Amino acid sequence: MDVGAAVAGHNAKVNVATAGDFMAECHIRSSAIVTFMRPTGSKGVATMSTATYVDASHVGERTRVKALAYWACTGVIAFVFISGGLAYAMAVPDVVQGVMQLGFPLYFIQLLGVWKVLGGLAALAPGLPRLKEWAYFGMFVDLTSASVASAVMGASIGAEWWHMLAPLVIAAILVASWALRPASRRLAGPLL
Repeated sequence: MDVGAAVAGHNAKVNVATAGDFMAECHIRSSAIVTFMRPTGSKGVATMSTATYVDASHVGERTRVKALAYWACTGVIAFVFISGGLAYAMAVPDVVQGVMQLGFPLYFIQLLGVWKVLGGLAALAPGLPRLKEWAYFGMFVDLTSASVASAVMGASIGAEWWHMLAPLVIAAILVASWALRPASRRLAGPLL
């Protein structure tokens, strides 16, 4: 039996041919760690060596689930920010009327719309990890500020309770998208 077959089956003993006439016995455990003996020096003294083998079927499944969750969250964020940003930038009356009731002028709403579209596009773009960090930060500030503005002014303008909650739910999806980013979309270094 070879090592590859044993790793797939776990809990197996394997004879592995090494250089020369020496045979090493490997014990493959469920943790996918292989321990084997090999001679060192001319006196036949044996040493223990341990190598770690990754069971690719479990890692591959986890990676696929993580990638799917990342793209689902990122897709929602991109849709919300690009479509909402376009509505703000084009000053769609039904959309900007509620924001103007919060006390924001039209020129600010349109500028915010342009930034929303750019943030949504940055989240989708390949590479550009530093730009993505700033885009995620800007989108988080936008969503939490929208929630605070609705909480402070909502009752005086007759806004529903969900105007405060909806941006926080989208912010949670945004944080999930940020946390699930693949390595190619992250800055080098520690996570925080």
